[in-house]
Amino acid sequence: MRQFILVISLFVSGCASITSSKNQAINLTTTCDGTPISGANCSLTNDSGTWFTKTPSALFIRKSTGDLVVNCKLDSQQAVGTFKSSSSSSMWGNILLGGAIGAAVDAGTGTGFDYPNPININFEQCPIKKTISPNPSTTSDKT
Repeated sequence: MRQFILVISLFVSGCASITSSKNQAINLTTTCDGTPISGANCSLTNDSGTWFTKTPSALFIRKSTGDLVVNCKLDSQQAVGTFKSSSSSSMWGNILLGGAIGAAVDAGTGTGFDYPNPININFEQCPIKKTISPNPSTTSDKT
């Protein structure tokens, strides 16, 4: 019975390439001085590809062992952030349970790694706020 439980636990812990997706959901926001900013055009790039979005957004990116670089632009302002990929618990399960082959596959495909989520990019200088100005031809008549 013990051997059966041990074998089952090895299969259940499995490698991340079986138990996890190659993609990760990322929630991306932009701020300036603590105030949320919407409408920034952003690119997210790692060694698996580049994705484009407008903030705020939720999107799926391909996992990787490399850094994720997020570059956002709004009006004439630009903000950039770099985020490290870190090993997930399923990757450590492979290493601890002797699954060297599975760990190597997870490292090679990126499935054993995750990026921080959510991600916020902060503009150091606030982009120009677009406001609607009152119509100059409108007058008030006080009688």
